[in-house]
Amino acid sequence: PEVILGVKTADAVLLEFMETFEAYGGGTKGDGIITKDEFSRYYSAISSSIDNDDYFELVIRNAWHISGGEGWCANTTCKRVLVLHEDGSQSVEEVTDDFDISTKDVESVKAALVAQGIKDIKGVALYGLPTNFSAAEAPNAPAPTPSEEPSAPSPSAANRRTNMTSSITFG
Repeated sequence: PEVILGVKTADAVLLEFMETFEAYGGGTKGDGIITKDEFSRYYSAISSSIDNDDYFELVIRNAWHISGGEGWCANTTCKRVLVLHEDGSQSVEEVTDDFDISTKDVESVKAALVAQGIKDIKGVALYGLPTNFSAAEAPNAPAPTPSEEPSAPSPSAANRRTNMTSSITFG
């Protein structure tokens, strides 16, 4: 927000972000480099305050948009879109590497899906009703506006798995 308002430059905000890792990861403050050791030490400190390894996995996956995870540990931050395939079938697909993709740009999302191996794309819905589906092809439900896009449900106690090990590895 401060960059958009013109209060700070993008570079200044990036350096502030990096200083978080340097301050808590034991690195050289202000050098603009986050080493693997700084990153690991920072998240070791964070993990010590999280009692459940599965929840820590979810925190990491969601913070860094890392695809994967199972059950309530599954990533919930990577963009998911409705794809209409050439054969008329539909599927919900995750845009797996979505950090630098405008999720409001249909063509960018399509290109990312093609790069993931989804080749038979006839249309993509970013929010509800796709703009490039015909009325006959589109789902029957009315389309929400982008501000009404549903958020991912939080995991319930019934969905939580216990005694599981994390599938995230550092190193």
